[in-house]
Amino acid sequence: EFTNLIACVFVLKPEAAEGGRDTSLNRSVSIHEPVAASEAYSKQYPYLLEAFYDHLVSFSPSDYRKLIALQQQRGAPPNSSTSILTTIALLRALEWDPEVFAVLSQSLLESLQYATTDLHAIIAEGLQLLWQNFFVTNSNTEIISEIGRIYGQMSLFKDAATFYERYLLYHPTNAVGLTNLGMCLYRLGYKKAAEDKFKLALYYRP
Repeated sequence: EFTNLIACVFVLKPEAAEGGRDTSLNRSVSIHEPVAASEAYSKQYPYLLEAFYDHLVSFSPSDYRKLIALQQQRGAPPNSSTSILTTIALLRALEWDPEVFAVLSQSLLESLQYATTDLHAIIAEGLQLLWQNFFVTNSNTEIISEIGRIYGQMSLFKDAATFYERYLLYHPTNAVGLTNLGMCLYRLGYKKAAEDKFKLALYYRP
């Protein structure tokens, strides 16, 4: 990436590559000083420099795929205690991007047994951030159910019920969603409401 920056700077300031004179620095620039020259000239192009910097420090989905591939090559067990730390780190690095969450949600669920109370708090906060930035479409409503499942696994049944209710707005006849909502309501002490959801689930899937 740094080489690309050097190339762009020399294209924008070709006289530097020709060993010309750097009037702003009042010294001769040699073709053998590409790094020093590029650092000097890059300051004259702050937007270009900022763009490269953002690209270098940003953690993108492609970085995530590379890390997952590396983890698989090393044979790391999917339910290890290090797995949940890696998963949470990736989600935080990508600001709980919904598409990445959709890929990692099952791994997160399977490794929640290793999560401490502090990690539960981080996950709960992250799920709220995910929802704030989430735009519902016809193809991604399952993410809403996955959020509910994770809340439920952490025994945050009120939050889980909220997301199951949101999910059922798009899939009102989904028996699994109705059953999950019923379980949350039962844990919250709303036994009659839970019974109604269970009956409705049986109606749609006898």
